[in-house]
Amino acid sequence: GRADYSRDFALPFAAQCFAEYAGVPFETALHVRDIGVRYSFAIQDMDDEAIAAASAELYGIAEEIYEQKKAEPSASPWDLAVRLHQAARDPDNAITDKTAIATIRQMIVAGMGAPQAVLGSAVVHLARDAGLQQQLRQDPELLPAAIEELLRLYAPYRVFARTATREVSLRGRTVAEGEAVALIFPSANRDEGRFEDPDSFRLDRKPNNHLAFGRGAHRCPAAAMGRFELLAALQALLAGTTEFRLDGEVEMMNWLEFGPKSAPLRLVGK
Repeated sequence: GRADYSRDFALPFAAQCFAEYAGVPFETALHVRDIGVRYSFAIQDMDDEAIAAASAELYGIAEEIYEQKKAEPSASPWDLAVRLHQAARDPDNAITDKTAIATIRQMIVAGMGAPQAVLGSAVVHLARDAGLQQQLRQDPELLPAAIEELLRLYAPYRVFARTATREVSLRGRTVAEGEAVALIFPSANRDEGRFEDPDSFRLDRKPNNHLAFGRGAHRCPAAAMGRFELLAALQALLAGTTEFRLDGEVEMMNWLEFGPKSAPLRLVGK
């Protein structure tokens, strides 16, 4: 039948995955996502009052999660908030309660927005390429390589900011110490100096050193989880259909994430 993949699946799926990961109710995860959307729009509009209000709400939820986990710690060794609290009690590192709460606040936004965005982009790409769909159905072992190429082409975040720690010259430009720099990850992932035929999907692309998850000290700490979410979702979609195709106009997000806000599909079951 017909469904909107981004709205009907990718959003609640990403929220559910994060709820499981963070050990919070699904309803809390969806509430956080709603605030995150409002926060991103406020940033685009440079609405300082709305930015401050949404950010305060997110910090409040992060603090509530942290304090709840402190009071009733989970037995799971993978509980994010519990492990952050343990780290904050260790005098040999620089983590404090304040930075632990800030980490949770960041994760509850990025941990849902990015998977939803890139999953929608991946499915739109597959919906436009029936041959690739069939190839991945017939040989599911190719899916991890396909995911890496989809991540390269459709990195879910448009831009990150960094501050230069020292003066550096790069390709004829000088960046001063203390100067802010905008990193356009989708552009870097299509750099013709690094990738042959950069705008094309290449299942055999090796190496595929994309920057969808960042690099170095700023690399996404949930990269493995993100890859697993993509793998699980795409495996299920391909295994449960004989084909799927676009069934209407794709509407793109217009906040920080890059991906479809709406992706109407026509799905043919087995």
